Amino acid sequence: MRYGAADGTKDKVRSAGRALEILTFLARRGEAPLGEVSRYLGLRKSTVHRFLSTLQELGYVEQDGAGRSYRPGVRALEMALLIQQKASVCDLARPYLDRLASAVRETVNLAVLDGYEVLYLDKRESPEPLTVTARVGERKPAHCTALGKALLAYLPRERLDGLLSVPVLPAFTLNSITDPEKLGQQLEQVRAEGLAYDREEVITGVRCVAAPVFDHRGQVAAAISITVPTVRMNAERERAISSLLKETAKELSRRLGWQENPGPGMGGI
Repeated sequence: MRYGAADGTKDKVRSAGRALEILTFLARRGEAPLGEVSRYLGLRKSTVHRFLSTLQELGYVEQDGAGRSYRPGVRALEMALLIQQKASVCDLARPYLDRLASAVRETVNLAVLDGYEVLYLDKRESPEPLTVTARVGERKPAHCTALGKALLAYLPRERLDGLLSVPVLPAFTLNSITDPEKLGQQLEQVRAEGLAYDREEVITGVRCVAAPVFDHRGQVAAAISITVPTVRMNAERERAISSLLKETAKELSRRLGWQENPGPGMGGI
């Protein structure tokens, strides 16, 4: 059984590799007939046809009108656009993150939503001796982070229901939100104020405020946060950095093509 499982895993990895090779080849060529893809991979046409049929069913490959050639499908194009968008957000956000970090002297993060997790894309470290930060590429649960709440608040209702339908959300500190109904109420508040808060919900002694960044379609492209040790945070400072953060998020949103025309889902940013 052990050998069979190992062989099965190797087969899956090999198949995934072949599928990626096909997508890469078609992306570079634009389109190609079955025979050409077969020669490129060095595999029989019948084998390559099975790969192409599967990719076609999943929307990653499509055929031309005559059914003679294959080309990248809508799902592949969507993936390419998402990757390009994330790279573009990182590039455009750099001066805004620099300026914000210099002004508040605290850790500043840029992140996107991946499933129900926050994925950190960029950060600026605090120069203060006491600081807490996430690593670029690190993931954290969205429901108890300020970044996550800023991103979750603008999800389509059907996607958000997938998170709120669980009976209990995992806790990381005594302050973590575990009640989906309470989280839903907080997300409504985020949409109303354009700001999200983490008050020691992930790490005891650490607070965070975040704001969403919108793109030219009026959709959330990312979120920016400021992380502050609780010992350096009081009500007055929270109001000050929240105001600065919100204005920075607005400026970056405009840079991404967002037009300030608040409506449903714009969260009063």
